[in-house]
Amino acid sequence: MNIVVDIGNSRVKLGYFKGEQLLAVDAFPHAEFPKAAFESEAWQTYSGQSKYLGLASVGNILMVQATESLLATQPQMKMLRIDQRTPLPIGNRYASKNTLGMDRVCASVAAFKRAKKGPLLVINAGTAMTFDFVDANDDYLGGSIAPGLRTRFRALETFTAKLPLIQKEGPAPLIGDSTETSIRSGVLNGMLAEIEGMVARYQELAGAALKVYLTGGDAEFLGNHLKSVTFVDANLLLYGINTIVLHHA
Repeated sequence: MNIVVDIGNSRVKLGYFKGEQLLAVDAFPHAEFPKAAFESEAWQTYSGQSKYLGLASVGNILMVQATESLLATQPQMKMLRIDQRTPLPIGNRYASKNTLGMDRVCASVAAFKRAKKGPLLVINAGTAMTFDFVDANDDYLGGSIAPGLRTRFRALETFTAKLPLIQKEGPAPLIGDSTETSIRSGVLNGMLAEIEGMVARYQELAGAALKVYLTGGDAEFLGNHLKSVTFVDANLLLYGINTIVLHHA
């Protein structure tokens, strides 16, 4: 058994693995972690059986310390904190490795594990939306970072005088006939067009063999509107952390 922890920009996700099989997932806002994790049924059930805790973080020191407090309750468990020095089952040709978010790498490792070879593109749709590319030589090259779906909605509310905060669920016609539908049209349809356009450019670069993976908190929602995505899995990053843990175990 292994437990893996993904510290994101807005929440912490825990995955409970037996070998390569994902048994359970917990997700908590930062404000509720680690107390809610310690009290969760999955932690109570599996933590005593687990040998390793794999950790990937966007850089939130407080959440890393909170994870360490969880680990302290299980002396048999060893931590593998994935960072820029951790050997990977794929090559890494990112120019500034010391600034590379390990969430991007872990999701790419999981996609590579499933695809067996590159080229592949991973789109992680969370607070930020990232595109990450592994080429035909199985090397991670990098990609791009853009605002995520909720970030775009919040930005309109924060940086304008009168526009309200709109939820993603609801009608999003091409021609919005109210402020609400106009905002949703611009944010959602604009983001979908952005994704489709970026995938098309990667397909021009990599050819027809390119596989496209969509993950992150908004993966299921966006995946219902996209034709260019090969696979949708909101837990891809957890699988990637576990793959790296097994690679070192």
